[in-house]
Amino acid sequence: MEKLTIGHLRETLSGRRVFVRIDGDVPRREETGEIADEFKLRQVVPTLQFLIQAGARVVIGTHWGQPEGKVVASWRVDPIAERLSRLLGRPVRKVNDCVGREVERLVDELKPGEVLMVENLRFYAEEDLDDAAFARQLADLADVYCNDAFGLAHRGQASTVGITRYVTPAAAGLLMERELLMLEAVLKNPQKPFLAVVAGSRLEEKLPVLENLLPRVDRLFLGGALCFTFLKAQGYEVGRSPVNAAFLKLAED
Repeated sequence: MEKLTIGHLRETLSGRRVFVRIDGDVPRREETGEIADEFKLRQVVPTLQFLIQAGARVVIGTHWGQPEGKVVASWRVDPIAERLSRLLGRPVRKVNDCVGREVERLVDELKPGEVLMVENLRFYAEEDLDDAAFARQLADLADVYCNDAFGLAHRGQASTVGITRYVTPAAAGLLMERELLMLEAVLKNPQKPFLAVVAGSRLEEKLPVLENLLPRVDRLFLGGALCFTFLKAQGYEVGRSPVNAAFLKLAED
């Protein structure tokens, strides 16, 4: 796999600001707002520990929920920072914005091995739009960019794509590297019979994956909300289950 990973940069990280994009979109308990499952956070701990041990000044960015470009108090990422602090065994300071002069000042004050988490990136609509100006503001927080959000690798966002236009080097984190290696091995050298299970809710995002997998697999199983559009196309009654009407004809084929 000829891709730049954070491991390649080990000797260059000391004292440098490293912006790490993680997928911290963890489920929470509606009644309390507490994190219900920390699995995604545990997955990024090795990358964060690697950066800390290398003496980097670590800046963590993530989204949480769907605040739709507005500041929503219940979606502030303080619980994520607190949980990561517990998992890392060291303070993870949280700042109440993700761009701007105050954030830049706090990032510049970080000492080697210290960690700062910026506020929910989706409090800005510009994040999902891959807005160039917003990406440039995020880039002002970094000397090195590290993407460890494999679950967002299919999306073009300011913090996953746009920022890389302004920060060099840009590297994959340890989780991203591991997932890509596993995916590469499965697709290039699959054991037969090759069965694939694809689930989720956004058919428009999963369609390219399905089209890529179909010629390779022996059986393809659909789960989650994806399956209802295909069931509806085959004439099954799905009740109030979500159906993407725009893809019904395609699903019939």
